[in-house]
Amino acid sequence: MKQKICGIPISKLTLGTVQFGIPYGISNKNGKPNTKTVFEILEYALKNGINSFDTSPAYGRSEKILGSYLNKKKINTIIMTKIPKIGITDKKLSFSEIYKIAKLSVVHSLKNLNVHKLPICLLHNPNDMFSHNGLVVDALIKMKKEGLISKIGVSTYSPNEVKYFLERKQFDAIQIPISLIDTRLIKNGLLSELETEKKIIFARSIYLQGLILLSKSSIPNHLKPISKYLDKLYRICSTTNLSILELAFLFVRDLKEISSILVGVESKKQLKKNIEMLYLSPLSDEIRDKILKIGTPTENIIDPSKW
Repeated sequence: MKQKICGIPISKLTLGTVQFGIPYGISNKNGKPNTKTVFEILEYALKNGINSFDTSPAYGRSEKILGSYLNKKKINTIIMTKIPKIGITDKKLSFSEIYKIAKLSVVHSLKNLNVHKLPICLLHNPNDMFSHNGLVVDALIKMKKEGLISKIGVSTYSPNEVKYFLERKQFDAIQIPISLIDTRLIKNGLLSELETEKKIIFARSIYLQGLILLSKSSIPNHLKPISKYLDKLYRICSTTNLSILELAFLFVRDLKEISSILVGVESKKQLKKNIEMLYLSPLSDEIRDKILKIGTPTENIIDPSKW
């Protein structure tokens, strides 16, 4: 492993827990899994070497569920949570006011997660990198110095946000969208730059919230333009003996720059499949080149926040 948090190597898979707190994902037909199912998923993750977990105050009871379960296990884990968007008001907020809001969120997460220090804390809204004249970032930096947080960073959606992330040298970790049909950060060199700067890189949206995995008839009308890209990917699948799920996973897994792949699941069966794919043979250079040539849909398609 090339990155450590609090002295712990990051597992190649990071388990996303948004599904534990709220119904999530365009392909999610079952809603939130019940508590018994969640605990089975977490137990299976730990037994199979997953030590990295992603959560947020915005994910319903996800933080509390995660904190309650992991606290009983007494196992060293890496938990990544987030600070919700700092609200825009007519009043210009001072640093002390912003710091108070951000710290309140961090303290609440510490309590929910049953930890004394957050291994990783991200800005959930990338606009907070530059909102309030950058004071939100300064608040994160201060809490890191105070020992409330080990590593700080941002969850991003676009190349421009990644560029701004790189300008703030104090950041340690980043979540980036990357997938078979969102290869922007590979083609523009930003993924390579993130690695050069020794950032902890979490790959997010590798299945595009499940959109990549939907049958063509199940794709909502406003997202139908993705179909022509999926047709090209299905043709690639037919030459590799791989499913679209396996192709999507392996494409990101094989990127040397990625520290950990963030995946959310609704069942132990889904988690088991993701773990099994870690051990499949790498894609050939020829297949990777074909994937990189299929093109990229518009942001309205590849950015779930715009759906």
